[in-house]
Formats: sequence, C-alpha cells, structure tokens
Amino acid sequence: MPYQRHKPVYFVLEGVNAFATSYYFFYLFFFLRDHFGFGNAQNLAACALHGLVYTFSSWHAGRFSQRAGYFTALPLGFAIMAAALLGSCALSSPAGLLAALGLWTWGMSFTWPTLEALASEGESGPRLQRMIGIYNLVWAGGSAIAYFVGGALKEKLGDPSIFWLPALLHLCLLAVVFWLRRQAGPAPASHGASPPVAAAATPPQPTPSGLPPRAFLVMAWLANPFAYVAINAAGPVIPQLAERLGMSTAQAGYFCSIWFFARLATFAVLWRWTRWHYRFRWLLWAFLVMIVSFAGMLLASQLLVIALAQVGLGCAVGLIYYSSLFYSMDVGETKGEHGGIHEAVIGSGVFGGAAIGSAGQYLLGGQSSSTWVVSAVLVLGLVALLAVRRRFAAPARTAAVALLGLGATAALPAASVTAAEPVFDVKPDGGVAARLSGGPSPQQITRYDFGMPTNPPTRRWLENDTIPVCRSTWEFHGIRYHQIALVTRLDKGDLMPGGTLPPDAVLLVQLTGENTAAEYTEASAAFSARTADRPWALGLRGNTVCRSTGAETNVIVVFDLPTGGIVATNGPGFRFSGSMPPGTSGAMTLKIPVNALIGPERLELLQEMEFDEELKRVNRYWASQATGPSRPPVPLRLDDTHKP
Repeated sequence: MPYQRHKPVYFVLEGVNAFATSYYFFYLFFFLRDHFGFGNAQNLAACALHGLVYTFSSWHAGRFSQRAGYFTALPLGFAIMAAALLGSCALSSPAGLLAALGLWTWGMSFTWPTLEALASEGESGPRLQRMIGIYNLVWAGGSAIAYFVGGALKEKLGDPSIFWLPALLHLCLLAVVFWLRRQAGPAPASHGASPPVAAAATPPQPTPSGLPPRAFLVMAWLANPFAYVAINAAGPVIPQLAERLGMSTAQAGYFCSIWFFARLATFAVLWRWTRWHYRFRWLLWAFLVMIVSFAGMLLASQLLVIALAQVGLGCAVGLIYYSSLFYSMDVGETKGEHGGIHEAVIGSGVFGGAAIGSAGQYLLGGQSSSTWVVSAVLVLGLVALLAVRRRFAAPARTAAVALLGLGATAALPAASVTAAEPVFDVKPDGGVAARLSGGPSPQQITRYDFGMPTNPPTRRWLENDTIPVCRSTWEFHGIRYHQIALVTRLDKGDLMPGGTLPPDAVLLVQLTGENTAAEYTEASAAFSARTADRPWALGLRGNTVCRSTGAETNVIVVFDLPTGGIVATNGPGFRFSGSMPPGTSGAMTLKIPVNALIGPERLELLQEMEFDEELKRVNRYWASQATGPSRPPVPLRLDDTHKP
C-alpha cells in the first residue's frame, strides 16, 4: 500500500485514539477511588499491571505489525480495545475491571507502534522530522484535551462514560481502517522498475557530539522508561492529590493537565527547532529537570509550586519522549518493529514507576516516602545514562570492539590477507561481517549492508546444508526477498589455494525481489559499509562504488542492475528504488573484491563476472572438497547464533 497517500487520515486515527485512551486510562483511577475505595497504593498497582502487559505485548505487536502489515494490526487492536471497554460496562468487581484493563492494554499495543510507523513510513531527512513532529503534536494534543475536559465529561455523562465513550470512538476508528483498506489501489509506476529489496538501512551519519547515532538511540531508549517512571508514579496518585487540595474531579482535570500542555508545547518547539538532534546536553538537562519537577509536583503544598513543577515535568518528558521516537525512526528503517521497541520501553517505565510507587506506599506507608524512593530510582537512571554515554565515547570501547572483531578492511594489503583464515558471517538481516584473523594490522570487522529487512527471515540455510553458499528469504509488505551470498575469486583455479583466501577473492551477493501483492509495490535496495561503527565515505561512478582512503580511491563494489531505478547518494551509502508491478521480479548482483583492484584489467574481469557461472563453480569446488582428504576453512557461513 502507498502509505504516503493517506497520511492526514493516519493523524486523525492517532488523535482520536489518543483522546480515547487517555480519557479511559487516567480517569479509571478516579473511578476505582470512587467505587471501590482504591488509594494510592492500589491505583499504582493497577497502573503497574497495565505497564507489565504493555511492555511485552507492544514489542511483539510491533514485530507483528512489521510482518503482517499495518492494516492487519490496526483493526485487530481497535477491535480488542472496544470489546474490552464494552465488557467493562457490565462488570461490577475490581478484579473484573483490572482483567479488562489488561485485555484493553493488549489491544492498544497493536495501535501505537503501527500508528508511529505509518506516520514515518516512506519518509527520510527533513520530511521524517516533519512527520514525527506532527505525530507528536497530534497524540499529545489529544491526550491533553482528554485530561483537561475528562473530569467535566465524567461528571456530565456519568462515571460509566469512561468505558462506553472510548469504546464508541474505537469502533469508529475500526470503521475508518476498513475504509482505508478498501481504498488501497495500485501505486503509480516509476520509470524503470527497481530490483528487490525491502527497507534499506541508512548508514549512520556523523553527529555533532561525536557519538555514533546508535548511541543516541540507546540513550533515548534508556531515558524514556525513566520518564514514564516519573509520569506513572504521579498519574495514579492524582485523585488523592486532588482530594488533598480540595479539588473536584473536573477541577483536577483542569489543573493537573498543565504538564500535558507543557509537553505539547515542548513538542511544538522541538519540531520546528532541530538543533537538539544528536546533542547529549539536551537529554542530560531534561533528565535533571525531570527529577526535580517530579519531586516538587508530589511533595509541594502550594498550587503555584505544583503548577511550575508540572511545567518542568512536561518539558522534560517531552524532550525525552521526542528523542526516543525520533531516534527510533531515524536510526534504521524497520518502522513497525522499532516502534514496538519504543512502546515496549514506555511500558517498562509505566510498570517500573507504578510498581516502585506502589511498593513504597505499602512498605513505607506514605506518599512522601514513596516519592523519595521513586526520585532515588530516577537518580540511578541518570547515572546509567552517563555510563552509557561514557561507554560509547570512550576510546577503549573502539579498541575492545577491534580486538574482539578478528577483522580487516578491504583496503588491507594482499600479503596480510593471504596469511589469514577467512570468515564472512552472514547476519539475519542479510548483512555480511568480514572477519580476517591474523595479519600485522590491528584487527577490525568490516560490515557490508544491503538493505534487507531486519525482521527475522522466514528461512536461512546453506546450500545442501554443507556448501558455503548462504541463502536467506524474507516476506515483507507483499515482497518476497531472496539473498544468495558466496565467495569466489577473479582468476581461475583453486578457490582456496593452500587453505587460505587468495588476494583476488570476491564476495558475491545476489538480491532478488518478487512482488506477490496484487498492486504496485515499492521496493528498494541499498549498499553501505562500515568498520567499527564508522561508515565508509562512498562515491557512485557508473556501475562501480568507490571508497576514498587518503590519497587513494579504490573500487570496492561493482554491481549488475539490468533496469533503472538508481538513486545515488554519495557519502555513507547509496540506494536503489522503484515500484514493481504485480507478479514481477527483479534481481541485482553486487561484486565486492576483498582487496583493492589494481589496474583496469582486474576491474574488467570483475565487471564481466557472471553470478550464475560463479555459483556453479563454487558448488563444484566445495562438492569435490567434501570427498577429498582434507577440507580447507569455510570462507562463508551463517553467523554462529543462526546456523541452520
């Protein structure tokens, strides 16, 4: 499905879902207080149940959304949520309502990762930033409005409205999703259909802080659950806070929604002002402000102080949340799966904050003591954040990676290669890690990526279970992908003379994609390379890819691509892209020399190399070795954790 076509509708789904989920979830604590006498400890325990379910279900739901399709996951989620809330209308026991809360949470896990993915699918660069900005404004706005008017709605429509009103909204959303599925039509064909391959991973870019992009992804995934620790250690105790301040439910909704609107304003600022991207100090300051604001909000007795603490909390958790979502969508292309991880991280924070707060209430017997316990946990989170940053920034880490890698780059001299035992590991996402033990140079790992899906392949195997020809198959958004990887050499003769990799060794990777959908489907392929998390600077020249190393420029890849669809990106990598007609397939082959080519004759040999002929050659060679007196080291294998 061409996801960009209905982006405004996705944001409508998101906004209504945010209103419905916030109205039910946050005012359920008032309902439990008024009807069953729940205090802070019991409400926090209910919130912990919600977080525990969401932690595990959203991770799997995100992967399900990536595999089965966004418009399979969304209706499933909305239907489960509506059923759980309609069932709650007939329940009269707290145990039944908590069971319904768990079922509703499971259904919700199919919606948020999918909506996040729909907002960012097919976007990159400035457009991705824009889509994530709109997404954050929409859901935060829906949540803020729901909390602001929810108390008045509950008083006007009656307590059961926290169940039936969100249920009706979920049913309306379900109808909209079915309409969207009917609207799915063929996407316009591009001029020159592309070859295979699913979402291609964009290689990491340098960041202003000097840290790799994945460092910010990891730090944001660490910080975000602590933000939700603070939110969900505070949210369930709002009913008692309102009672202590002498506020009605409606007044509590008006006053305690300040932090919601502060978060919304923060999202608006961060959307338009992007200099915070990949800068650690903003994440650090947000964490510090969050700790102080959380304690001030729950311990202060003056309304002005509580209001200011809410503003600080909203700004801090807004930046932390925005960081987690932005880096989840910006660092990699598996939007649904990364959205699921992002939401699972949120769930862990919901559970942790509520569970710690509830335990503090039961064990210490007071809200102030519980608040100090949660604050101490937030301080521990700050220490962990600093430790992660130090780990990524420390030079010793790069040295450790290099020592563990047993690797060398394609620019190593031939002498060091011939003295090495070759190993090329094919990873579950189709990437190949080139590792060469021995040699005089510091050992490193070179990683080649081809843009295969990062969701688990449907099958991975070696040719005849023994021959080092690695095959992998994926199903992704209506495309069936197949990868074949093998190691051969430019010259004729023994592929492994003396049991070692020859200087003219070549890694061949063929990527094939078949459109199994009944409509035009977008497909893409990519190539990038990196060593020790440092991307190579690449340049595209015709059908060759070059790498500049100092004063030299070496050809590192030659590709065969019969049709068009090339989207060149000089720098950290390049992509192919195009729209495949239904029932068609396409293939491309990448030829990667282990060493730099010397002279135009060697380049010509590489360009003339035929994949099918080399596949037969490799099969014949290793079949003969199986019956020989000794067998040389296998040059290509599935990585150790994914052997067939």
